[in-house]
Amino acid sequence: MKRFLRPMETVLTVRPLRRWLRRKIISSKILKAASKSERPVIIYVSDFDFTYPLVQRPHQMLRLLAKAGYPVTCCANIKHLQKDVDNLYLIPDAVLRPLIDNEELDKILFFSNGTPIADYRIKDGCVSFYEIIDDYELFGNEEHVKNRIAMFKKITNLPNTWTLVSANTLYDKAVEYGAPKERIVFSKNAVNIEDFCSPPLIIPQAMKSIVAKGKPIIGYYGALTVRWFDFDLMLELLRLHPEWEFVFIGLIYNDPKTQEETEERIANLRKYENFTYIPPIKYEEIPSYAYNFSVAVIP
Repeated sequence: MKRFLRPMETVLTVRPLRRWLRRKIISSKILKAASKSERPVIIYVSDFDFTYPLVQRPHQMLRLLAKAGYPVTCCANIKHLQKDVDNLYLIPDAVLRPLIDNEELDKILFFSNGTPIADYRIKDGCVSFYEIIDDYELFGNEEHVKNRIAMFKKITNLPNTWTLVSANTLYDKAVEYGAPKERIVFSKNAVNIEDFCSPPLIIPQAMKSIVAKGKPIIGYYGALTVRWFDFDLMLELLRLHPEWEFVFIGLIYNDPKTQEETEERIANLRKYENFTYIPPIKYEEIPSYAYNFSVAVIP
């Protein structure tokens, strides 16, 4: 082969072969794991990246399904198969479609409302859940919202598709958009309370000087963006209450349209001595920080 191909041609030939081989290997591993379980494989179809540094609803939900004995697969920004916990496998995006199309696989599909579902063909008889995490009308222009609603109506009226909603207002939206009431499942956002039951053994280094002041501590953990975070409210609270300490832990939301403004608003908060910003921490460390909060807020 190398005798007849120039170096660049060799690369162009070998790379697709490697990608195909990698997909086959990962698919075979998932099939092997599925064969050991009496339950169908859960395939989570979303533009959500499981390696995202903040643990959120999809992480908790999929780990609970895995703990219940379901083999679970979820896309992540990775090249090779990774195991998150027992029964939960992270796969590259390229492996997703072969798994969905695999006729041998007994599966349940989970779609989130940020997914271009039109790219996938749901086969007859396949059970699927379509999850509404956010209100469509909060994101995108009018045409984008219109397309999302049209897609929702098409998908949720398939005979084996259920709608999963996380809030009362989203339940009302699902009904308004035509989802059959008998196939709407209400599942609120929640927390795994077991993770927060035991007092931490140590005070985190970043909190020691704050705790030492002996003031009430108002804490927040999550994404920071002008899109949905009330910076004006927090600025006013900082000004009015110098006797309180404010600790914000979180990720500056990666949005080209708003990131610069978000960073400016955080810089304004940092001008106050009773404000501390801490970059994202590991989920396992959150209880040791939260234990020192007097109040936790979601502004």
